[in-house]
Amino acid sequence: MIKIKRQLTSGIIEGNDVTKKYKKVTALNEVSFSVKRNSITALVGSNGAGKTTLMRLFLNIIPKNAGTIKIDGLDSVNNYRAIRKMIGYLPEERGINEHYKPYEWMRFFSDVYKIKNWKQIFDGYLREFELWDFRKKTMETLSKGMKQKMAFIRLLMVPSKILILDEPSSGMDPLAVVQLKQKIMQFKKEGKTILLSTHQLSFAEDICEDIIVLNKGKKLFEGNISSFKKKGRFNNIEKAYIKLMRADYESYTSPV
Repeated sequence: MIKIKRQLTSGIIEGNDVTKKYKKVTALNEVSFSVKRNSITALVGSNGAGKTTLMRLFLNIIPKNAGTIKIDGLDSVNNYRAIRKMIGYLPEERGINEHYKPYEWMRFFSDVYKIKNWKQIFDGYLREFELWDFRKKTMETLSKGMKQKMAFIRLLMVPSKILILDEPSSGMDPLAVVQLKQKIMQFKKEGKTILLSTHQLSFAEDICEDIIVLNKGKKLFEGNISSFKKKGRFNNIEKAYIKLMRADYESYTSPV
């Protein structure tokens, strides 16, 4: 039996000088960060900032070029199988088969993950997320928001200590967003750690303690949201974010 080396630290997700390149494009440039245990952290930035790339690196879905990532003390490359068992991942691409009906789709997923009593669990979530009336429809007939809720339910079917959520509220109506926030806050009460990416800064402000801001592959800020707003000298997260982005843009365009 192989013994897994685990180095426990205060951060359950930690990165040191993480770099990822796609040919001539540097998606992440020596990014270092630490996500606290039992916290809700927002990962924000413009399109192409490197958010999705970073999340994929956590599970070793794609290889990094340099740096180290540790998840609960385990190296993301050497121990990726063990790491994948502790992380619930909601990817940007939801992986929904459009021609399946919800039960067919979930039966396939449950067989893969050997989930016992999956139908009883699934029925409960369908009712909770107001999808019960659509259980016999094919996925292609559901709205974008409904598909998003289905993908989130799939995430809930397998217990995980860490949740990585890429744009979890995408396409959801206001009531569904409120329900999602409540669920994420419940996860924290249960002792889970949640890292989520979002373009909705108000969403992050409502439920997150900490924020990591990326732009053009580099980290611009890491810390609690109150400090972020104070840094921008605003009591408004959107204004603080805009000020930070403008300052970074000017640093790129100003002559040396």
